[in-house]
Amino acid sequence: MVVLPSEPRLCPPDHDDFVWSAQAASILRIISGRVGKSASLRRASSRDAIISFGRRSVTASVSLFGLPILSAATAHPAERVRRVIVVAATNHLDQIDPAILRAGRFDMTLAVPLPDKTGVRDILAHHLDPEIEIDEASVVSLLGKSGADLARLARDAKARARRARTPLTAGHLHRTIADHTPPVCAKHLRRIAAHEAGHIMTAAVLHLSLPVRARVTPTGGEVLRPARTSYTAEIIKKELVCLMAGRAAEQLLIGDISSGSGSGQQSDLELATALLLIAQEYQWGLGESSLIYTPVATSQRRDMREARRQGINHRLKAAETKARKLLAEHKDMLGRVTEALLNEHELNRMRIDALLNPLGSIRNPGPREQSGK
Repeated sequence: MVVLPSEPRLCPPDHDDFVWSAQAASILRIISGRVGKSASLRRASSRDAIISFGRRSVTASVSLFGLPILSAATAHPAERVRRVIVVAATNHLDQIDPAILRAGRFDMTLAVPLPDKTGVRDILAHHLDPEIEIDEASVVSLLGKSGADLARLARDAKARARRARTPLTAGHLHRTIADHTPPVCAKHLRRIAAHEAGHIMTAAVLHLSLPVRARVTPTGGEVLRPARTSYTAEIIKKELVCLMAGRAAEQLLIGDISSGSGSGQQSDLELATALLLIAQEYQWGLGESSLIYTPVATSQRRDMREARRQGINHRLKAAETKARKLLAEHKDMLGRVTEALLNEHELNRMRIDALLNPLGSIRNPGPREQSGK
């Protein structure tokens, strides 16, 4: 059984609203290998979401999924459900009750990220004539959009051709893309690239795991690094510097700092605050406070004592200062990675390694790097 993010949706390839991508194809191959070629997939409707029951909200209790539903899915004898797989999708995997994910239920988890450049081309080719050529600039402008967004864009391009009473051409698609994507501000894109380059550079200099992928889109950027399974107080300090490095890089290369590092629950400032407050001080016992395990909800942070707030703010500022100092020492390399992100928009692990090759002596495994794993 598999738990998937909700985009792209997973349906049989001949289904009308199927959103195809390289990631979805890989998942189907994995599933087929697990349960056999004769297995079938059936898409549940949106009302069957497991993240909420009766209402769709972030605060909805996952437990409302309902024990009767979960029991019915797992209680039948194995021979009666042979070659049947259950696929669930969610955008909030962290909120799923662990009982649902344990072995014998949804015990396999796969992440489906937003489409990369290859995924954008594949999804559009699925919905349109594969012979229609899509130029690189158009593909780049669509990075950051979901599979459903791209499917809608394809439908709009077809509608444009029907209104003109002409066969669908690349011109219809490109004009539709222009309608759906705002003009890209060059300075804004450079800021995003500098921000993400800052994260890449500090990870390299501080002997943290290097990103497996980085990309820049008109609506934002991302750097994906392997998740850690455990932390020490020293690793937390390094991770804080890495999280604050995006702001530091903006200041160093652009001249000021934008709101990007604090936009949303997965923003740099949110992750850094959680790492300090929730993980280190209240859950992991790695701070200077009590060893009592006391998880703190985000909504409770406003009730924190002022002394505690000032202490956390001081440590965040110290991490930002350290990040700015490290990046200033490697400003030329920071600029090189920034330009690569601007020109290529996506960097895989091999490309990142090549860009950081001049830092090879720093990245060579040694006692510090080994102790950080």
